[in-house]
Amino acid sequence: MRKDLLGCEYEYFEDTMGSDIYARYKELASQGRVEGFTPLVIIPSDPLIELFEELCAQEDAAAHRERTIAEAAQADAQAYFRTEQERLEKSLGKHWMPQAGDFCFAQPDLKPPLCYPAMPEEEALIVKVPTRNPWEVAVWFPMGGFNYCPGPMEQAAVFRYWYEKYGAVPVVLMGHDTWILQVDRPPESDADCEALAREHFIFCLDIRPPLGDTIREIASHLRGATTWGFWWD
Repeated sequence: MRKDLLGCEYEYFEDTMGSDIYARYKELASQGRVEGFTPLVIIPSDPLIELFEELCAQEDAAAHRERTIAEAAQADAQAYFRTEQERLEKSLGKHWMPQAGDFCFAQPDLKPPLCYPAMPEEEALIVKVPTRNPWEVAVWFPMGGFNYCPGPMEQAAVFRYWYEKYGAVPVVLMGHDTWILQVDRPPESDADCEALAREHFIFCLDIRPPLGDTIREIASHLRGATTWGFWWD
């Protein structure tokens, strides 16, 4: 991936295990807290590169980014969830939201992002985004706005809300359709987990069925989970 598509410094990895990439990410996260940048792991794909190329072709790309960040900083994530819930109901019908169901035993995802048995990543980058606000990376490296995937401003606004409430930080942008977040303060109570499950589902319909067929099944997987994943087909 060309450096001019990224707009900031980065480190490049080739045929590297995810655990090694994550270890370097953790080092850079500590460094960034002192020096004022936020690291982000990018697993590139052709569609993602095309998105970056389109962004770089815009004459006012930097100004547009600043405007979008400012909008996300002022946006009300709760209002977004309410508005999006109404839009989805109109589009998909009144039964689009899964039934509440029952809580169940579920093993929370405690593995750090990328730290799972797998083949080495053919190509990866860790970019040093020049901001102390982790949620801004959704605007620096935008994707979304297709099908039911929120646009960059909405993603950043939701990430800001979850960052302030749960300490959720975007760690990996995988291709053009997947975010992986790491969470410092995951919810534990039934009520908090259920409320968060509804937010997750409104934000990303495709988490169902992998995390469960009902809201409380999804909530059961979120209880204590330190890694969240979102992907849009």
